[in-house]
Amino acid sequence: MPRPEDRIYEPGATRAAIKDAVRKGLLTGLGAALLTRERIGQVMDRLVQEGKVTTDEARRMTDELVEKGRGEFKDLQERIQESLHKGLRELDVATTKDHETLEKRIESLEKANQALEIRLAALEKPAKRKSGDKGNG
Repeated sequence: MPRPEDRIYEPGATRAAIKDAVRKGLLTGLGAALLTRERIGQVMDRLVQEGKVTTDEARRMTDELVEKGRGEFKDLQERIQESLHKGLRELDVATTKDHETLEKRIESLEKANQALEIRLAALEKPAKRKSGDKGNG
């Protein structure tokens, strides 16, 4: 069961509010990732200057920490996306696939309607001729 802090929207939130929450979450995560790399570099530089780690160790540790941060950021993105999809489903928002299906159905119905109109017009022509013939005789 999702924890309350995992939710990026409140029940009943508007689509715009959900979109804004996602945008803020992604920007916050991106900013944190960039800040983290910079901060890790600063800490490692200080550790090298203090002689507590070698330059190679600092580089390796920085790479490991950055890679771990990327993995966590990816997990965060996936959780945000999952929450967004769930929120949109709860709001009963139509998907692109729903729209495409409806567009195809409308197109099909329009073609069927056009065919019926042509058939109806063809049936009406002989009837008009017959009623016109009766009036002349």
